[in-house]
Amino acid sequence: MQALRRGAALCLALALSLSAATLPAQAGTLAGGTPAATAPALLEQAREQRFLAAYYQAIDSLQAALRLNPAYAPAWQELAWCHYLLHEYEQALSHIARAYANGPRGNELVNLEAFCNVHLGRLDAARSLFQEVAGRQSANRDARFGLALLDIAAGRVASARQTLHDNLRHNPRDARLLMALAIIFRAENRPTDAAASLVEALRWAGNDSAVIFAAAMMQFELGQPFEAERLARQVLARLPEHSGALTLLATLYFGQAAYDQALEVLDHALRADAANRQAWFLLGQVQAAAGLARSEAGDGAGAERLRGEAIAAFRSLLEQWPDDEIARLALENLVMDGTSFEAPLRRDYAEWRFTRAAAFERRFLFDIASAEYRRGLAIDPYANLGRRRYAELLRINRLPTNYFAELDFLRSIGKADQAVEDALEIYDNALRGSVAREWRFDPFARPVVRPYRLQVYANGPGGIPWHIGSDLVLGRYVRDLFANSSQVQVDHTVLRADALADAFRPARESGTAYFLMLNVQETADEILVRAELRSARTGELLLPIETVRSGNDRAQLAAAYVVDQVQAALPLQGQLLEQRVDQGLVNLGRVHGLAVDDQFILVRASGLTLRSDAPGRRYADADIVADLTVLRLDDEVCLVQITRRGFFNRVNPGDQVFRPAAAAEAPVVAGAATANPSVAATAPVPAASSTSDQRWPFIFEALRRLY
Repeated sequence: MQALRRGAALCLALALSLSAATLPAQAGTLAGGTPAATAPALLEQAREQRFLAAYYQAIDSLQAALRLNPAYAPAWQELAWCHYLLHEYEQALSHIARAYANGPRGNELVNLEAFCNVHLGRLDAARSLFQEVAGRQSANRDARFGLALLDIAAGRVASARQTLHDNLRHNPRDARLLMALAIIFRAENRPTDAAASLVEALRWAGNDSAVIFAAAMMQFELGQPFEAERLARQVLARLPEHSGALTLLATLYFGQAAYDQALEVLDHALRADAANRQAWFLLGQVQAAAGLARSEAGDGAGAERLRGEAIAAFRSLLEQWPDDEIARLALENLVMDGTSFEAPLRRDYAEWRFTRAAAFERRFLFDIASAEYRRGLAIDPYANLGRRRYAELLRINRLPTNYFAELDFLRSIGKADQAVEDALEIYDNALRGSVAREWRFDPFARPVVRPYRLQVYANGPGGIPWHIGSDLVLGRYVRDLFANSSQVQVDHTVLRADALADAFRPARESGTAYFLMLNVQETADEILVRAELRSARTGELLLPIETVRSGNDRAQLAAAYVVDQVQAALPLQGQLLEQRVDQGLVNLGRVHGLAVDDQFILVRASGLTLRSDAPGRRYADADIVADLTVLRLDDEVCLVQITRRGFFNRVNPGDQVFRPAAAAEAPVVAGAATANPSVAATAPVPAASSTSDQRWPFIFEALRRLY
C-alpha cells in the first residue's frame, strides 16, 4: 500500500512538473490552438490575419508580441498598419513613432506615415515624407503614387497623370496604378482610355479588394449594374464584411426595387459595423421606398410599419451624426409625406428648424433665417411661435402686407392672442392706403400665377458612396425652395433620369417650359452639385450650373445656389391684373426688387413664345402694346402708369409685363430685312463655373480609397 502511494505521489509530481514545463508555451498559444511563444511567430500570424482582414485578431496577436518584446520595431509597424486599415490614423501615427524609436526609418514605414497624414488632411507634411522616400528611391511605387495623389488634390492633373504613367513603366502590372489612371481618364471624359485601363487593372488585380471594389463603383456609376454586382460579390467572397461592397450590393437591390434582399444585405452590414453611416442612410431610404410600395399595393398596415422603421433608421443616424443634413432632409421629407399636419411628430423637427432660424437671425443672416423658418413651417404649418417669428422677420424686412398675412393665418386657425390681435388692428389700419386695398385686391386670396413651369430630375448615382440617393433628396429640397418663388412653378414629383432622354421626353409631353437635371457627388467633407437647365421643347442646354461647397450646411447652400442661378437666368415676368383708364395693377412688388419709377413694357400674351436658345420668352416688337412706369408699391403688387403705344388702345388685363430689353439685346430680325423684329426677353445669364478645378477633390477621394 505504501509503495502504491509512493507511486501515485511520483506520478502526481511528474504531472505537475510537465504542466509547469508547458506553461510558457501555453502562454504564447494563439486563439485556435497554434503555439506561438516568440514575438516573430506572433508577428507572422498577425500578418496573415491582416491579409484576411481580421484586423482585431491581428492587433491581439501584436499586443501579445509586444508584451514579450516591447522594443520589437516590426510589431509596432504592423500594429500601425492594422490601425491604418481601421481608419484610426492618429493611433497609427503613434505606433509609427514607436517603430522609429526602436528600428530603422524604412521606406515602407515613411510612406505609411505619409498616407496617414493624407487622410488627416495634412497634405504638406505628407508631400515632404513622400519626397523623402523618392529621394532615396526614385522609382518607389508608393511614394510616386502618393505624390500623384497630392498633385490631384492641388488640381495638377497633367502632372499626376504623368507621374502615374512613369510609375507604370516600372510596374506595368500594378493594378492600383492602372485603376487610378482609369479613374482619372473617366474624369477627363476619355471613356475609351478609361475602359482599357479598367480592364487591365482587373486583369492584374488578383485578390486586391481595393482595386476590385473601385472597379465595381466605376461600373455602377457607368450604369452597368450587373458587372458592378459581380465585382461586389467578388469582394465579398474574400471579405464578407466589406462595408463598401455590402452597401453597393444593397444599393443595386434598391435600384431593382428588390427591397427584401436590400434589407437583408443591410442587416448584415449593420451587424458587422453598427457605425456604418452609409448603411444607416440607405436603410432609411429602402424602408421608405418599401413602405410606399406597400401603400400602393393597398397594405396600409405594412406601409405604416415600414415608414416608422424608416423614421427610426434616420433618427438613429442623426443621433450618431447630428450634422448629417442629407439625412435630416430625407427624414423631414418622410415626415411631411407620411403624417397629417396635426401630427405631434412634426413639431419636434419643425422646432429644430426654428431654433436654427433664430440663431441666424441673431447674426443678421436674414435670408438664411427666412429659408429656415419656411422649412420649419412646411413641416409644421400650424406652429404658433415659429410663424410669429417668421412674421416678425418679414416686418423687419419692411414687408407689411406679408407680415399681416402671416398673423391673419394664425387668427384663422385660432392661435391669435391679444398681442397678435393688437398687431393685426394696427397693420389693418396702416394698410388701408395700400395699393391692394385701394383696388380691393387680395394677393393671398388668388392662386399665384407663375410664368415659368419647371420639372426637376435627379441624374446620376447620387452621392455614392456617402448618401445613396442624395440626388433625389436634394432635388426635393430644390423643389421646395422654388415653392417660395413667384416666378417658377415646379411640378410636385422629383423623378430619376439616368439619361437625357429619360427627362426630355416626359418634360416635353407634360407641357412644362424647362427641366432641371441635378447631379450630386460627395466626399466626407464636400459636395459637388451640377445642374443643367434645359428647354423642354428642344432639349437644348440653356444654363449649366456647378458649385462645390464644404463645411456645415453645404448641401442646403449648394441647393440654394442652384435655385438662385435658375431664377437669375429667367427674366422677371409679371401680369397686368386690372386696368382703370391709364393706370393698372401689376402682380409685381417689393419682393421682386421693384422701386418707384422703374420702367417696364407690356406685351400681348398671345404674342409670346418660349425661347429655345436661352431662358426667357421671345416676342415681336409689334406685340409691345404699352410702356409702364411704377407709381406706388406694395409687397406683392404695384400701381403703374400706362402709356399706350400707337393710336388704338390694345391694353388688356392678362397682358404680360417685362423689363425693357437692354441696349445689348438688339432686336433679332427674323427672315427678310423688312420683317418685324423679334425681341428677346431674357435676363443676364450668370457665367457657369469652370469644371476643370472643381471635380478634382472628388477624384482625390476616389484615388485615396485605393491605398
